[in-house]
Amino acid sequence: MNDPADRVERTVGACASAERRQIMITVKWACRYGWVRRAAAMTDFVLPLIEPTFDIDQLIDTYTTLRAAALNTGEERIAWRAEYHRANLVQHSQPAEAARLFRDCAQAFHRLGAATELDHTLARIDPPPARQGHDTTATADCC
Repeated sequence: MNDPADRVERTVGACASAERRQIMITVKWACRYGWVRRAAAMTDFVLPLIEPTFDIDQLIDTYTTLRAAALNTGEERIAWRAEYHRANLVQHSQPAEAARLFRDCAQAFHRLGAATELDHTLARIDPPPARQGHDTTATADCC
């Protein structure tokens, strides 16, 4: 009932939850005050490390906030990167919406000359044969 291991687990869980909330608040605060590049850096470098522990709706909301702030400050590339992340998050629950978002992102990245982002997006639109469950031995010799 008062097992020390249970108390430790609850304490660790509470601390992790508080840290997640703090990260989300910090990203939104940075967006609100026009520090879009810093907010984008946090979403690029911090969120992927702890993303599996986040509530998907919180993540979608964070990327939506970042996208809006980036558009307001003229940071179009950051806006589309946020949209790309949002598409990744909804791909299982809303595949048609994700496909549309990936296509929109691909067009934007092409227009912006963002080659790396375009490559990642195109891979989501048309996954390589290995991701589709096809035999890739025939193509391995050429690469």
